[in-house]
Amino acid sequence: MSSSPTNIADFIHALSDMPKSDMLVNFTESIESLVPYSTLPKDKFEVQLDGKWKSLWQTANKFRLESDVNSLCLVYGVVSATIRESEIQSPLLIIPLSWEYIRINNILQLELNEELIEVNPYIKFLYSELSKESFPDFPEGFNLEEKLEWVSEQFQKLSIESIISPQIYVGNFHYHRFHLLRELEGIEKSEHKNSLIQQLLGSDFEVLPELDLLPDLLTAADTDQRAVFETLRTQNVLLQGPPGTGKSQVLINILGKSMKSKLKTLVVSEKRVALDVLVKKLSEAQLDSFAFVVHSQTKSRDLLAQLKSSWKVLEDSNFQEVQNLRLSEQLQANLQLLLDRLNTSDYFAGVSYSQLQELLQETPVLNQRFSSLSPNIDEWLTSKAVIQQLDEALNGFSKLKGLKTTFFEQWNGDQVIKNALSSLNAVQQKLSDLHTFGDLEKLIAVLGRCQLVENENYKAYSQLLSKPKEWKKFQKQVQLLKELSEKLLLLEKENQVWKQTPSKSQVESWQQASSWLQLRKRKKSISRLVNDSSILPEIALSNWKNYLEEKAKLKELEIYFNELGLEANLLALEIGMGYALSLEKESGSPLSEIGSWSKSKRRTILEAGSELNHLKSTLIRHFELNDSIVLVDFLHQKQKDFVELSVVTEKLKLLPRFFFTLLSEVHSWKEMQELILFSSLKKIESITPELAKFSGQFLANRLDELIAMENQEFVDFSASLRFQIQKQFAEFEELLRTPSQKLSPSQKELKARLKKGKSLLVKEFGKSRNNQTIRNLLESEAKEWVQLLIPIWLATPNQVADHFPLETNLFDLVLFDEASQIPLPNGLGSLFRSKRALVAGDEQQMAPSNYFGKNFGFHDLLHQASYYFERVSLHHHYRSENRELIQFSNKHFYKNELIVYPAPNRKEVLFYHYVENGLFDERKNQLEAKAVASFLETFSNWENQTLGIVAFSEEQLKTIWFACSLRVQELITLGQEENTLFFKALETVQGDEADVLIVSLGYARNSEGSFHMRFGPLNQSNGYKRLNVLLTRAKQEMHFFTSVKSTDFELSDNESVNLLRRFLQELEAYKASEKAFIFPYDLEVDSIEKNVVQFKNSYGKIPSGIDLVTFHRVMKQRNWNLNY
Repeated sequence: MSSSPTNIADFIHALSDMPKSDMLVNFTESIESLVPYSTLPKDKFEVQLDGKWKSLWQTANKFRLESDVNSLCLVYGVVSATIRESEIQSPLLIIPLSWEYIRINNILQLELNEELIEVNPYIKFLYSELSKESFPDFPEGFNLEEKLEWVSEQFQKLSIESIISPQIYVGNFHYHRFHLLRELEGIEKSEHKNSLIQQLLGSDFEVLPELDLLPDLLTAADTDQRAVFETLRTQNVLLQGPPGTGKSQVLINILGKSMKSKLKTLVVSEKRVALDVLVKKLSEAQLDSFAFVVHSQTKSRDLLAQLKSSWKVLEDSNFQEVQNLRLSEQLQANLQLLLDRLNTSDYFAGVSYSQLQELLQETPVLNQRFSSLSPNIDEWLTSKAVIQQLDEALNGFSKLKGLKTTFFEQWNGDQVIKNALSSLNAVQQKLSDLHTFGDLEKLIAVLGRCQLVENENYKAYSQLLSKPKEWKKFQKQVQLLKELSEKLLLLEKENQVWKQTPSKSQVESWQQASSWLQLRKRKKSISRLVNDSSILPEIALSNWKNYLEEKAKLKELEIYFNELGLEANLLALEIGMGYALSLEKESGSPLSEIGSWSKSKRRTILEAGSELNHLKSTLIRHFELNDSIVLVDFLHQKQKDFVELSVVTEKLKLLPRFFFTLLSEVHSWKEMQELILFSSLKKIESITPELAKFSGQFLANRLDELIAMENQEFVDFSASLRFQIQKQFAEFEELLRTPSQKLSPSQKELKARLKKGKSLLVKEFGKSRNNQTIRNLLESEAKEWVQLLIPIWLATPNQVADHFPLETNLFDLVLFDEASQIPLPNGLGSLFRSKRALVAGDEQQMAPSNYFGKNFGFHDLLHQASYYFERVSLHHHYRSENRELIQFSNKHFYKNELIVYPAPNRKEVLFYHYVENGLFDERKNQLEAKAVASFLETFSNWENQTLGIVAFSEEQLKTIWFACSLRVQELITLGQEENTLFFKALETVQGDEADVLIVSLGYARNSEGSFHMRFGPLNQSNGYKRLNVLLTRAKQEMHFFTSVKSTDFELSDNESVNLLRRFLQELEAYKASEKAFIFPYDLEVDSIEKNVVQFKNSYGKIPSGIDLVTFHRVMKQRNWNLNY
């Protein structure tokens, strides 16, 4: 950073400097440029625009356009005096003039803006310096004559020999910097240390609370712009926005967010046109009635008129509440999830979506065959090359069919085949009916059945199974045997109470006892036979009796089982039941048939059982077989094939298991890939059906749906903001109607303020003159009404100083646009009034203009903020419809970081007009001016295209004007009035844009053949920034007129001149590109036909959902028909 002033005291010192040549000190040297009046004109008057008036108006208009400074003033009263041995002739009263040019009559209508009348700042300075007191305010109710008399009296108190006369002049006076000086002095004296200023000037600062900025939007926002919103919530922001990157979109969205959060917002720019752009965008959202532009022509009655209009609208209208549900956020989240999945390297069966698509293009799925055993695609790709090589070497997979991977685990396949043949031959000698693999399976199945038939209980159980009722009875009897056995086991334990178990005769005798004597004898007999005398004889007898009964039942069961040829052994019977179940499964003709075989046949099969199982084990371990394969033929064929397979031994060892699993279904690697792809797609569909249906058209439809939803939400958000203000207005009115006894103390205080404020505004609404100033309104009880009706204020730094009270926290948020044009001290007043700041601009744009040739050496606000505020950069360039229009600046100023969206019309957009023999004499190039005029004469699209006409000097611009026909001059004037054309010299171009840009270099060789390479402002410090500004204005075409070529330039130590030479070199070499369009993000084009373009893997190149939506939106706006 340079040694430019960066503290408030230095700013005050620099701005306080008042040289004798300043018109506020002594206008005698410039008196020829002033228009004298003998008497005060009426409040409103008009003059013919010629002579001095024309010169005055042109100068005033220039300052108004460049920095919204109204320099045209009427000065009333002149003091002549000698101050410090110097003669001065200074105006006393300065009255700004509002004016309007009436083109049809060529007259200028003027009006005295008496509410902004002030004493000459120099007179105030003298008074303060000499009297050590501040100059007093005007008494209320004085007219102009009385005010002049009063000021004269105040000056005469200084006891300076002077002459005061009521002279009247109209001229251009720049007194506005003294308003800024007053601001800086107020800031310096303030006890409040503003955090924004402290941070900006590199001092310690207090971190402010987070801003509540909701996600709602008024217009589309790209990723960079959303980063601005997020950063602004917690920090002051430096927004680096190259030309055409949507700074106004960012600002308009922030204004919407601030309105939603009920924040008071100030927008500041040196350029009135920048503020008008924002108001136009607010108008598109029907929110402009809640914003007010304070400009050089503003009167307090303009504000009151808008407040009155808004008040009436809010009283009479009934805005409907709109719920902005922000459903697009869910669509956006779903889109991002979709893109994440599409770009995940292994989401699609182990590969990315793009890899899947490449494979599907290689082998389209024609035969829809599915295999649950197919591998993931990444597993397939690991072995694909080997499989392809084998396919080529073996001319297909026929020689590999029937082989398993185990066949190649050890390179002994020939021995495996030989052993299998040997085993097969041995078995066939015993079993002559073994031929196919199916025969082998049947014999092994028969082997088990033979074992069943050969079981010794086969006859008994087969007969039982053949009679369902008998089989059911048998099952019950087995169950009964089990229950009896368990019961007897318990009873036998009980029998241990007996010393000697009673005989049958004893039991029968005891049962027949009936007399008292018999019963007594029974008791004694039983007592002698039991171990424990405490046991009751009756219980012991009852248990023994039960035991005998259960034993009898067991005997009956033994007889039943013996009759069936089976033993009544529970374990044997349970085993037999399992055997019977096996028989039951094998019941039917196969088992009956085996049963009818001779015993010797069954014995032969059983004896060959181990050989059969060994043969099968060998075959299924190494071969894939089906029932129809003749084993001998198969094995002999494999012996032959093995000779050829031995050539590719190493590759065969690398084959994965899945290859052999799928081999029976395919004949080539393409068929295998097709099967794997189809199977993978079906698996993906089962998990995420949406992805399985994904296509480029699906993505385009999803983007269209999301954009349509966003567009509706923009409208809904705007409507919700209007409703929010009306609701707050209605609540204020309701509060005024509510009895005070029903209100809390804070509500009572608010009601009192609102009541006074409404009364004040109603009174002001009825006035036709002498209204309260904007400053007074914002300091009055009407402040809350004013801030409700106008939450957004837009002004230049000078107008902020003129119209807003120097009050901390007057605004919640301040937004600076085109901040490279704002001198650092000019922005401090707005910062002092605010809590959070965003400073937007472009470091490659021009620094502040010098007012009336006065250069105070201040840094611009953007430069200072770049060191202390959080930087967020914009990269999406929306202005130029062809990358060639922005290519030079993108390369030389923006490191090729700008993202440019082309239009579908492939045509020439850069036009090099070389004017041979054009000479630069007397500071102008007549021939080149005529060439530009001729071009304008033949230009046919004045109504449909906006134009920018720029000359490298004011003189050349005038020369072009005079070279134009009257018709073209009228079209230029009309275009300027309707803001569809700008006609400027290079040094005044800033913030403009046009469909067609026409540039005249003008500078060339003189009549003596010398080319001095002096290009006016371009040769000055940072002149290259002027070139950058110029070359970034065109949206559709640029026509560059020049009378010199790049070869006419000598190498210069001035980088700006060298850049101009390079530009001419590229322009001379330019030809309309015949090659394919260059799309952002390095997108690959599959096909393009007129405005229809098919992209490859767009989702891979643009992985961000927000960026993809931005791309789709902009390209559709440029009439592209997109396929992904």
